[in-house]
Amino acid sequence: MEVFLANAGLRDEFSVCMGTGTAPGALVLGGIDPLYYDGAFMTADFLEPYDFYKVNVTNVHVGKIAYTDIPGTVVDGQHTTKYAVVDTGTANMGLTEEYFDAFSGYGVTCKTDDDCTLGLEIVAAGDGVPFIIKVPGVVTCENSMCHPTHVAREGNQFHMMGFAGMRAYYTHFDLDKKTIGFAAASAACTAVQQEPF
Repeated sequence: MEVFLANAGLRDEFSVCMGTGTAPGALVLGGIDPLYYDGAFMTADFLEPYDFYKVNVTNVHVGKIAYTDIPGTVVDGQHTTKYAVVDTGTANMGLTEEYFDAFSGYGVTCKTDDDCTLGLEIVAAGDGVPFIIKVPGVVTCENSMCHPTHVAREGNQFHMMGFAGMRAYYTHFDLDKKTIGFAAASAACTAVQQEPF
């Protein structure tokens, strides 16, 4: 991508509006388009090595339950943190086996699907204060329990954030600054609207 942008005389960045399963999205080369987002960007640094677009995930939430709330996930004050690969070419949302199995075995109770919204806690660029990317619709409420109906079990290296995780956001990849920014998708982006936590 970097060579393509340079050869086209564009800045070393691109942004994506994912659209929906039936409505088209948009790819903006060389910058961002304010038409496709509302509010400010929440920005995270890429993690090295720069082989994928990766961000540091410090916790995962299902509804109001955090991974670190589940008994046995925190040992001697520490828990396993992972990274997420942000991949515009993947449809799925995925959690590592460790996180997936912990939530599946814990049994998060619910009344509606909103009680089961998945959230990735990501370390912000600069001040390092985490922000949460909400991913609605991938964990659903069935028989008063949250079930990962649209979440893949990804092995144990990293979480995966594909279309299902990005659809509520306008995502900006700055290859020069090595950051990824997430802003709420506007109505023009034709995505599911979701307020940040």
